Amino acid sequence: TKKYMDGLEAHFKASVDADADAKPAVRNELKSFIDDIDSLRYLLIEDFNTNGLIGDVERVIEPSTSGENFYWFFRNEGKSGKKAFEAGSRGVGKQTLHEASELKSFIAYSIRNTDKKAFVMGKTVLTSHNFDGTRYPPRGFYAKRRDDGLQLPIEDQAVIESYVTDFQSERTDQSGLSVAVLS
Repeated sequence: TKKYMDGLEAHFKASVDADADAKPAVRNELKSFIDDIDSLRYLLIEDFNTNGLIGDVERVIEPSTSGENFYWFFRNEGKSGKKAFEAGSRGVGKQTLHEASELKSFIAYSIRNTDKKAFVMGKTVLTSHNFDGTRYPPRGFYAKRRDDGLQLPIEDQAVIESYVTDFQSERTDQSGLSVAVLS
């Protein structure tokens, strides 16, 4: 599973160093953990025969209509597209994925019920940090990048098959969402 973390190690260390509030013992423990990334553990959460992450994967502006689960899951935090009084309407649930992960990372696999498209995409939330003289924002993605830098889900069948094998997903062709929380 180290392949999913390619490039994250240095950013993770830089982020830990940038966190002035982190106690030295915590910093050393986290650095030690990232050095031993070959022993990566995960918790896989799956739902089946649900919508999956539907909507426009290129959307970057908050939608005014429903049906944009992809946007709310990957492009927004602390908010959701649900109306008041609907379960989970504050967008806190997806933040627990980062908080439950020692690496503040998860990788999702979704098959959409609308068009049966399947894809894999991951997200990491660290702190803003400097690395090799460049300032980086707190969010990083396991994704393909459009020419302008927008992160898009990976639809490559080999990547999807690798995810299913590596994380022991039971998803075959059922719509829904699988999330591997990395710890």
